[in-house]
Amino acid sequence: MRLVLMVLLGLAACATTPVAPSFEGDYSRTHVVRMFNGDPDAEMRDTLDIGPTKDGRAVFTINMMFDNGHICALEDRTAEVTPQGLVFRDDHPEEGDPFALAINISGDVATLEVRGGTGRQYCGMRGNWFGEKEFRKGAPGAND
Repeated sequence: MRLVLMVLLGLAACATTPVAPSFEGDYSRTHVVRMFNGDPDAEMRDTLDIGPTKDGRAVFTINMMFDNGHICALEDRTAEVTPQGLVFRDDHPEEGDPFALAINISGDVATLEVRGGTGRQYCGMRGNWFGEKEFRKGAPGAND
């Protein structure tokens, strides 16, 4: 009877523990950036690199290019691992509002979702975290 009870308790614990997706790797996306200074428009590659930490969290770097070469970037930031992917929170930014960014991962695709604030403090004038930003794992030329 004890053995059955122990097995059932073990199964119940496993059933309620969220399982994080496999997130480690290099992701990228390619898109056209407009230049308003007379230079021709250019194809750019945004990058997202994710790795594990020793304490079960994740560390990531993301670099995105926007019109006229403005960027949004977060480098070597730590994020919480969730069943959907990662969540980065900056509750005490040096400037701007508190910012929360989810990196939702499904298979080889990572998408960004702003969950609070704007994150303007991490972007140039024409950069932003909003809108459809889908990165693919292991895309050709990813994060060379």
